[in-house]
Amino acid sequence: MTSRDKAGHNADDPGSIESWLVSAGRDRRPGSPLNVSPCPASNFVLGERRAYSRDDGTPGWVALEEIVGGLEGGALVPFASGMAGIAAIFDQLPTGSVVALPDDCYQGVAGLASAGQSRGRWTVHRIAVADTTGWIKMCGVADLIWLESPSNPLLTVADLDTICAAPRKQGAILGVDNTFATPLNQRPLALGADVAVQSDEVHRWTLRLALRCCNRTRREPAGGAARGSGTRGCNTRHPRNLSCGPRG
Repeated sequence: MTSRDKAGHNADDPGSIESWLVSAGRDRRPGSPLNVSPCPASNFVLGERRAYSRDDGTPGWVALEEIVGGLEGGALVPFASGMAGIAAIFDQLPTGSVVALPDDCYQGVAGLASAGQSRGRWTVHRIAVADTTGWIKMCGVADLIWLESPSNPLLTVADLDTICAAPRKQGAILGVDNTFATPLNQRPLALGADVAVQSDEVHRWTLRLALRCCNRTRREPAGGAARGSGTRGCNTRHPRNLSCGPRG
């Protein structure tokens, strides 16, 4: 525990979520600013861990990662778009992998999976969102189990509790697009998923966030690889978002 609350929201105490969201990600030492100030800098004096904002972020980004990651119960990796974050997960797959994909899912994800299959990167198996037995079977075969619940656009609900608890192939990644439910209603990482994705672009008219996509990871290898992929592709910490952070 530091001056900022990095413990995340306690799922066993749902009554505290409003207070936690207000206080998280802020420097609570006496005399500190109530809100994290915008920091539009692109580079920093060498000697500490922060050198370039595109790689290391700004104080506002750090606060944002603490809040959203804590809400989900994992480590947050922000991207400039929803598809950039999802592509970073698919990019972790070696050639010849097997991908399990819902029959109803965001068309951008279906297109990404189809394009990879046409290039021989992986093979794709489509499973009905509500086919729990089919998903459990694919957990033992697939290298990436990709779920949307509720799905987009038909809002079909998957049995995430059962699917996430099913035995998986060694090294497999189970990811959940949690955009529609949000971590206020569903926490896939707590159920056993490795990655939870939320595209805040879908909610931009209400949340007013410059952030476009959040990937939360439970496993450090998956999170570290996704973060590196996003940084190399200039997907994280988009220049237009340099000042983004909690400002009350």
